[in-house]
Amino acid sequence: MNEYYDDEMNTPEDDFWHDISEENDFPWNDEADKKTIHVVYVEPGEMAREADIGTELSDLQRTVGGGFIETFYCFDEPVVLVCDDEGKLNGSAPNRAIFDDNGKVQDIIFGPFFICDCSTEEFGSLTSEQIERYKKMFEKPENFYMMDNEIQVSRYTPHRPGRER
Repeated sequence: MNEYYDDEMNTPEDDFWHDISEENDFPWNDEADKKTIHVVYVEPGEMAREADIGTELSDLQRTVGGGFIETFYCFDEPVVLVCDDEGKLNGSAPNRAIFDDNGKVQDIIFGPFFICDCSTEEFGSLTSEQIERYKKMFEKPENFYMMDNEIQVSRYTPHRPGRER
């Protein structure tokens, strides 16, 4: 028998590819190895909350509503707001305002977003202190309206079914 073939007429290379092609042999298919980050997650009409999200591009996109992600660097520390790049165009609900140093609305984020660390090349988890600070900053949902040619913002506590008022 030729040294390049075994008894079943498979080449040694065929055995190699069979061995590594088992679905569970690929490290990126192992859910236990999937990396997550701890973030502040903010949805329209909801209170800001802590969440653990995956770091794969598809995870990040799913977290902000499924579209392309956009990074918005609007803080004085190495954290970033990540949202849907087309949230204003695709019918997403207005979520939260971003204010300038004078308290005027600089921008409005549409659709869900999250805030995470950006001090390295990859998105990372926020510290406990940052979690509390950004949860408080974006705690309550906001309504938006025009008054005197300026966008005004009012915060509110969302109604929860089953709770007495």
